[in-house]
Amino acid sequence: MKYKVPELGEIEINTIVLDLNGTLSVNGKIPNGVKERIQQIKSLGIKVILFTGDQRGTASELYKNTGLTL
Repeated sequence: MKYKVPELGEIEINTIVLDLNGTLSVNGKIPNGVKERIQQIKSLGIKVILFTGDQRGTASELYKNTGLTL
């Protein structure tokens, strides 16, 4: 996906890297609507990667069914 950024020019976004805790999850749980929004981003042809230190040990369970790369 291409965007025009004022004073910078055109940029192309192919991949988004998101952190699990505090970005995609709250208190170790993924809030309602987040999985659907991820699917909307992916439908634009953007690859979404999940990045986490997995401090809670729940990453593999949380990212299951999201279609994300861990």
